[in-house]
Amino acid sequence: MSPNLWTSTSLPKELRPRLTPDAFEHIARCSRRQLSEIDLRGVSHVSCAHIGLCGALCENTKSLRINAEEQAKSIPAALSLCSGLPMLSTLDLRWCPHVDDGVVAHICRANCGNTLSSLLLRGCQVSDEGVMLAVRYLPMLATLDIGAWPFSRLHGLRSVSDVSLFFIAQCAALRGKSFLLQNLCVAGRRLATDEGIDAVVATCPNLGRLDVRHCLHIAQTPRGAVAQPGGCGGIWREGCEGQPVIVVSDQSTPDGSTTPPNYGEEFGIRESSDLQTATGLLQLLQSIAAVRAAAELQARATAEAQAADMLAEAAEVQARASEINSQAIDMQSQAAEILSRVSDVQVQVSAMQAQAEEQGHVEARAQAAEMQAQVAQMQVHAAQMQVHAAQMQIRATEMQGQAAEMQSSALNIRAQAASLSLEYAAGGGGGG
Repeated sequence: MSPNLWTSTSLPKELRPRLTPDAFEHIARCSRRQLSEIDLRGVSHVSCAHIGLCGALCENTKSLRINAEEQAKSIPAALSLCSGLPMLSTLDLRWCPHVDDGVVAHICRANCGNTLSSLLLRGCQVSDEGVMLAVRYLPMLATLDIGAWPFSRLHGLRSVSDVSLFFIAQCAALRGKSFLLQNLCVAGRRLATDEGIDAVVATCPNLGRLDVRHCLHIAQTPRGAVAQPGGCGGIWREGCEGQPVIVVSDQSTPDGSTTPPNYGEEFGIRESSDLQTATGLLQLLQSIAAVRAAAELQARATAEAQAADMLAEAAEVQARASEINSQAIDMQSQAAEILSRVSDVQVQVSAMQAQAEEQGHVEARAQAAEMQAQVAQMQVHAAQMQVHAAQMQIRATEMQGQAAEMQSSALNIRAQAASLSLEYAAGGGGGG
């Protein structure tokens, strides 16, 4: 049997579930180490661990595609397998949520690090750190897919932002022509912006294709772009040293739609039924995003109303506190007037007592004693008024503090309401 018949395990979809470990080993042996492509998508019985058992039979494999459904148990074995595939040039880990920055770091240290030219990480838990590791330590990297499913924020994917794009631009500027990146996909990444894309386009000398679909903060009709001749689903844009770059955006499909013909296949969906399912899922996610937007708007309106009511109540409390404080001040003034009158009466009483002692008038003494008693009562009354005024001032201060707390709470509620709008504006239901 010619080994050229067995250079790939990429089987038709209906045959993939039937591939067993024994059948795979038989294919590997028949290929006589010429098995160049291993595709485990849709294969349920063969994992990376089984491939590793074949050892040297797969040493010339150049393409490895992991089955996302089995990835939880395949990824550890896949990492070990990468070290045993020194010729590996394409590694497809799309839609494996357990693939994170640590996995990327392991790939960079593997034997295939110097040969890997295509790394597909769409839908993985990779952040800016993982992207920067790949760009820095994979010198042959020509294709990098770090896209996300539209609305992937609902799935909690980690963020890839302009930090990655500016790092790519920096590496390109330092390496020049030896920076081989040709295809870059950031589709669905809601934190990528025009500034990052501009930097990449301006510095990457070999860049030929850039996918920015579903990026909320990237102009879908790129600056300096012209329609691509022939209607090939892209827009021309002049890149580094005049290098033409095809920018694929939501506005660049041949028929004017926002979904290119190969949309389903790029998301790992090949059959029409699967594409319909994916389209339905996308519509569902869009509906969820719309409901979420309406809920956030309603929450903001409710919060604004609550804040307005609280501010109005705080204003009433503040006014009442001011009124009480004013009454306390008036009462203190009255007490001061009484004490002033007490002083005058006390002087008169002292004079009457002295005169009564000199003249020995009993009636004058009695009158002086009566006036002295009135003075004492006036002093007690003034003291009571002062105490009451002090209590009123304390109450007014407490009410002012309460009003200040209510105002602060209202402002916090307004800030939270504003953050709801900012979060939705930044996320827009879009991907990470």
